Amino acid sequence: MGWTIKQWLAAMMACVMPLTAYAQTCHKQSPAHMVALLELYTSEGCSSCPPADQAVGALQTLVEADLVVPLALHVDYWDDLGWRDPFDRPDFTDRQRWLTSLTGGHTVYTPEIFLGGRELRSWSNDLAAAIATIDGRPAQADILLTAGSIVDNKLPIAARLKVPIGSRLFLALYETGLSSKVAAGENGGRTLHHDYVVRDWLGPLATSLNGQEVSRMLTVPTAAIHRKLGVAAFVQDSRGDVLQAVALSYCGK
Repeated sequence: MGWTIKQWLAAMMACVMPLTAYAQTCHKQSPAHMVALLELYTSEGCSSCPPADQAVGALQTLVEADLVVPLALHVDYWDDLGWRDPFDRPDFTDRQRWLTSLTGGHTVYTPEIFLGGRELRSWSNDLAAAIATIDGRPAQADILLTAGSIVDNKLPIAARLKVPIGSRLFLALYETGLSSKVAAGENGGRTLHHDYVVRDWLGPLATSLNGQEVSRMLTVPTAAIHRKLGVAAFVQDSRGDVLQAVALSYCGK
């Protein structure tokens, strides 16, 4: 039987140092252990997706403890069922198809969770244990993530990297505490709640030398609530394995 999130959290928090004010600055250094990257492929047009959305939203304490970086990527292939997901992007669908193809697959579906670049079909029972397994490994890359201040809906971020040759960097802007009143489709009449929703995405970005710094601008939606924003960076190799991930809550106004 898999661990529950609460059981895993209780075990891990005994070993995790309390967070300090450093976590509230606009810099975040990835830890010596590997942080699990969780990608949830979801849609407001999918009636089986809300439980997965809720499971991701329950990970906040693990995020703060540098144990997992969850990202909810809304896909667009259910938009013809009567409701267009306001958070979807076609490149999220493309990424889901790419991840699926790495193991010879051809079919994508929602909700689908990838952990560390690999599909986790049994997430409803085994998510906490799978996160723990990844957290027990040494990091294969080093990321120092820095975020500036939002000006004219642009957020400057930089990632200083120590990574294996040939790896690729991805950058994401996410927002928590979102909700939608769905008027049609499979979830018609429901109010859906979302966390760690990816609002902007850059990558794959080429990396070269250790100590390299990659600087980019992320676009912030006009309606976004700044205190609910965060940025994430992760490094992935050509086989799809995630070498390290880091998340940073936005500290500006």
